[in-house]
Amino acid sequence: SDFMSLAVFAKAGQPYYFIATLISIFASSGLDLIQWSKIESAMETLERGLPTRTYLKHIAANAPEAGVNVFVNSMALTNMAKHSTVWCFDGMVLGVSLAFSLFIALPGA
Repeated sequence: SDFMSLAVFAKAGQPYYFIATLISIFASSGLDLIQWSKIESAMETLERGLPTRTYLKHIAANAPEAGVNVFVNSMALTNMAKHSTVWCFDGMVLGVSLAFSLFIALPGA
């Protein structure tokens, strides 16, 4: 969802939102941009039926990224031109990304 937000910001010509999202992704994932280790731990969690220690570590490491993305996506959604013809698709993409980030930032939700 973060990469979809990046695509929306790049397409819409929003360099500040793009840069803030890109920095948050690099800060939390380092060189593992696809986050394969997180995917592997999520699959292990699904197989076991309960969260593993590595999965919980990955979720905790992504909390700052999720917080930045919640802020950036909510600002982008509130500042979008409502009369734009692409608002429906871009708003939907940013809304889904915002929802994913909220679920990570607020684990008890």
